[in-house]
Amino acid sequence: MDEKMSATAALGSYAKACPHAFMPYVEQTLSTLAGMSNYWHDEARAAAYDSLQKLTLAIHRVFTPSTSTSVAIAAAGPVVLSEQCRVLVEAAMPSLTSPVEDDVSKVAVTAAAAALGHLLKELGQGAVGPIHLEAAANMAKALLENKAMCQEAEDDDEEGDAGDDEELAAEDEELLAAAADLLPALALSMGQDAYAPVFRSLHVEPLIARLKPQQPIALRAIAAGAVAEVAEKLGARMAPVVPTLLPLLLRELQSSDDINRQNAAYCSGLLVQASPEQATPFMPQLLTALHNMFRPEEAAGAQDNAVGAVGRIMTAVPQALPLGQVLPVLLGAMPLKEDLNETT
Repeated sequence: MDEKMSATAALGSYAKACPHAFMPYVEQTLSTLAGMSNYWHDEARAAAYDSLQKLTLAIHRVFTPSTSTSVAIAAAGPVVLSEQCRVLVEAAMPSLTSPVEDDVSKVAVTAAAAALGHLLKELGQGAVGPIHLEAAANMAKALLENKAMCQEAEDDDEEGDAGDDEELAAEDEELLAAAADLLPALALSMGQDAYAPVFRSLHVEPLIARLKPQQPIALRAIAAGAVAEVAEKLGARMAPVVPTLLPLLLRELQSSDDINRQNAAYCSGLLVQASPEQATPFMPQLLTALHNMFRPEEAAGAQDNAVGAVGRIMTAVPQALPLGQVLPVLLGAMPLKEDLNETT
């Protein structure tokens, strides 16, 4: 079993490392991976899903136009795949989206979702057709709603060992994180204008449910991070959902967990930046919650994101802040200590 899993993973690694040398073996490898994606052991299936996206991207690299042509294509609009890569995409996409409906293993479905997200990001806007994007969006929805077969199979299992709770919780977190990563990947692949209504109709309600206080604290952190990543991509298109999301994030800003506060601070700043008008009614509570994150005992990453949030609020709603009081506190938290991305 270990040999099969390792060999399946190796195929993807070889294709990624040596794409030109691997070309004579593409057809045979694709057939092998298709078979392994239905293998009885979940870790072998997980390896097959990952290798499928690596093989597809290897073909994409080999048959991608030269740098100068790529720049011209990017400037002109959506990505145009080579015929060779299109064949691989058509084969890989159903194999990566179908596990949400027919695979009972969270480990395998996590690998499929992660592979799908990476593939969408790497191929770029317009590379994947609407039928496959719809399947990917529905996959993300099912996972966020806890309605994938692997999630329902666990709910039906009444013989669970209490000693496995920690392992099951870790699997839940990894699965939700992979589903969350699909959302910005879909925004990139579909384009902002096309994904915004999809987000509002399919994904925002499940994320809101994941942010409710009865959800495990780690899953709430992942949901807040997912909203932030979508807000980065959609910007002002987030406006209709800002009044619903900000109260939930205000609660997370008071969480006992550092990561929850960090993600909520980052997300809150992005939502204010995206829609200052919709965020204005929440400004007093938001500023109070962020102010509490400038305490000396606050975790470095959380405080860095609070700095970033206040900076975004200053640029989006300068009239909402008493700058004479805010600037000394803000400057006192400089330089950033952990999340240096907030410098941008």
